[in-house]
Amino acid sequence: MKLKHSIFEVMDAATGIWFDPRTPQDHKDAKWTELKEARSQAEYAGFTWDGSVFDSNAISQQRITGAVTLAQMDAEFSIDWTLANNAARTLSATDMKGVGAALGLHVATQFAHAQDLRMQLDAAQTPEEVAALGW
Repeated sequence: MKLKHSIFEVMDAATGIWFDPRTPQDHKDAKWTELKEARSQAEYAGFTWDGSVFDSNAISQQRITGAVTLAQMDAEFSIDWTLANNAARTLSATDMKGVGAALGLHVATQFAHAQDLRMQLDAAQTPEEVAALGW
């Protein structure tokens, strides 16, 4: 006897049997929402460049992009950057460009992984195949 039901299951009053009334597309839509959230979490979880861990939330990405722009404009650029652990690291123009490139690669990697999962999701034929997909 099945004791635990998902939040989506309802009981058929005539038979007393619990079932999930969602369509296969409903399952896929719910899973895609879950996978996009996981993608965002991975994107914003930080990244490592040259042994230092940098924040990568939306505000940090904007700050890095701005600093890279300044570094491109001034070969003598230097900045004391606060890392994810709150330690400071002095970055030259070349360093800042490297951080920017590492951030770009980090974000692109998360989106590529999500695209791969999306193809698997689109190919899934059963709710069980959909449920088996994870970040």
